[in-house]
Amino acid sequence: MVRRSSRLLHLLYNIRKARPTSRADGPGFLYAFVDHGHCWKIGMARDFDRRRAQWDRECPCIGRRWMPPLAVTRRRRAESLAHLLLEINCADRPKDYCNRCRKRHIEVFHFVANRDLVWRTIVYPLLLQAARA
Repeated sequence: MVRRSSRLLHLLYNIRKARPTSRADGPGFLYAFVDHGHCWKIGMARDFDRRRAQWDRECPCIGRRWMPPLAVTRRRRAESLAHLLLEINCADRPKDYCNRCRKRHIEVFHFVANRDLVWRTIVYPLLLQAARA
């Protein structure tokens, strides 16, 4: 799947950012992991350790590298904004069927640069931006 246009994504980001925070939202974590060095998954959880164990059990990947989680005050809002920011900056946003767990992962972003460089210069700064918005 090709990512949506930058113009549309910026519009969606501004609309979502202007929305009031849901009463159902609350504190938690934004998490990120990368499979095979270029396939980034971004998500949110109230309990990061439990969510990480669930991912590793239900969709194991030998090449997976977990990045440090980011504590946020509004996890659902931060995740929604982070997905839009990451899609604006990614090379592609595939929605492929996963052969490991037989599910279709949708919050996946492809970046073509070195994993550590992508984390330091793109993913982590965008997660911070989403958490503060």
